Amino acid sequence: MPLTYQIIGRLSREVPDYNVRPLTLDDFEAICSKEGIVTFCHKMPSRGWYFVMRGTPFIVINKHLSLGHKAFVGYHEYFHHRYHPGGYHYYNTLGLQNKVELQASTMAAIAIIPTDAFEKDIETGENIGDKYNIPKYLVDFRLRIYNMYRQLRMFSDI
Repeated sequence: MPLTYQIIGRLSREVPDYNVRPLTLDDFEAICSKEGIVTFCHKMPSRGWYFVMRGTPFIVINKHLSLGHKAFVGYHEYFHHRYHPGGYHYYNTLGLQNKVELQASTMAAIAIIPTDAFEKDIETGENIGDKYNIPKYLVDFRLRIYNMYRQLRMFSDI
C-alpha cells in the first residue's frame, strides 16, 4: 500500500482540483460516473458502504447525512475503490486504529477541505463545520491532519 503522502501527490495530479478547492458531492458523483461507479443515497445503519457486485463498483451513502458529510463519506469510499480494492468497506467511524480506514479518511478530508482553504479558515476564525456543512468530529479530524502536516513541514529542511 502506498504511503498517504504519495497518494495525495498522485491525487493532486489526477483528480481535478484535489487539494486546490473544496470538492463537493456533485464533483464526487461526476468522478464516479466517469469511472463507472454506481452511487446513490439510501437509508442505512452505516454512513457509507463500498462494494463490488458482478464486476460493478457501488458506493452507497446514508441519505440522512448533511451535504458536506455525504461528500466526505463518498470520497472516503471512493478512495477505498482506488487504493484498497476488493471486498467491501463500511464507513461507521473514522477508524483511526486501522491504517486503511485512516488513509481513506485523510484523503477524503483533504478532498472536501483543501489545505490552503483550511489555513485561511483558521486564520479568519471561520466556523469550519458550518462553512463545509460537516459535523464537529470531521472538523477535529481535519485539524489533526493539518497539525501533523505542519509538524512534518518543520522537519523538511533537515
